[in-house]
Amino acid sequence: MKSSPQDKEKSVCAMFDSYCKKVMSNAGKNYKRIYYRQRKFEIIKDQDYINNFKNSQSEPKEILRIKVEKLECEVKNELLYSALILLPKKHLIIIILSFWYDWKKKAISAYLGLDMKTIYNYKRRAFDIIKNYFIKENKHEFNI
Repeated sequence: MKSSPQDKEKSVCAMFDSYCKKVMSNAGKNYKRIYYRQRKFEIIKDQDYINNFKNSQSEPKEILRIKVEKLECEVKNELLYSALILLPKKHLIIIILSFWYDWKKKAISAYLGLDMKTIYNYKRRAFDIIKNYFIKENKHEFNI
């Protein structure tokens, strides 16, 4: 059975409509994804908060030291010090080696005898712990 030109045209129009709907749906999903990602990392631009933060961080009362095994680091911020001492031992070692000793993941991996992916995961978990501690301690300032 042969299809008429009108049937062909209708099927082409239906396929085009379906394609357009899918493109619009995906564009909407992408827009939502971008919007929520931007909101997640939105920066606080309250000038009073920034000024208070700068004034409170101007001069540390004392230099705080953290010692783990043979490693030592100095921390000038009391809030960061409090967050760091909450970290599990391996997480803390990785953070100290990364930021105070400027070691790369490969060197840390060899030193600790862990896989590089494990080093990455420990570092990410350490950041999560520090971030959550900062949020918990500063809830009133962020109106959470």
